[in-house]
Formats: sequence, C-alpha cells, structure tokens
Amino acid sequence: LSGLEVNRTGKTLTNVDHNSFFRKGEVGGWKNYLTPKMENKIDMIIDEELKGSGLTF
Repeated sequence: LSGLEVNRTGKTLTNVDHNSFFRKGEVGGWKNYLTPKMENKIDMIIDEELKGSGLTF
C-alpha cells in the first residue's frame, strides 16, 4: 500500500486530499463521527453478537 499515489503524495489521482479517506487513528476518535443514536445502535449490535460467547464488551 505504501506505493499507492495517495500514500506517497497525500493526493488521489483525482486530486482529492487523503484526509477524505483516513482518520487520525486516535483512541476515541469515533466520537467525532458517530451520533449518540449511532453509538447506541452499534452497542446493541455488539451486545447481541457477543451474547453467549463468554466475551464482554
């Protein structure tokens, strides 16, 4: 992937800035993108999918 144009120059072939595709990668950064409603929906899905697995969230 390091050879991709966007990773070498920060721009895509159509001259779109790479920040459109990559987040900062900071812990908790999702809070800048998800609404509380989206957060609750994801929590419900994770709880349902992990039910009975012995894993906790």
